[in-house]
Amino acid sequence: MADDVDFSGAWHCTHWYPSNNHDGDDMSECEVVAQQKGTLVVFQSLPDEHGAYMLVRLRIDDDFARGTWTENTAVDGEYEGKLYSGSLEMIIDADKRRIAGKWVGIGQDQVKNQPDVYVGRWELTRQ
Repeated sequence: MADDVDFSGAWHCTHWYPSNNHDGDDMSECEVVAQQKGTLVVFQSLPDEHGAYMLVRLRIDDDFARGTWTENTAVDGEYEGKLYSGSLEMIIDADKRRIAGKWVGIGQDQVKNQPDVYVGRWELTRQ
């Protein structure tokens, strides 16, 4: 399928993660540009004025996408420029304009003050 569909171009990236400040999730959004070579699609944001940056690498296999993500957080933000990374398991919608699924990664449990494994939703939407 990756040879039939070109995922290159502008996308909107949204992911949800556990909040440090309240019950429930917070959301992070950014604009990314995808480049495709065969079954590999790389989604990359430009660093914003605060140094935040997102990189997603997905391998396309029929209607599924699997890969990794890396996020540099804003230097002056809540996460103080920390680097986070993990893996993704996603499903590609029939119209090929939305890729959605789950991420997994390691973060810091603020209550226990120790590392923990987190899971959340992730979505890429073609612009």
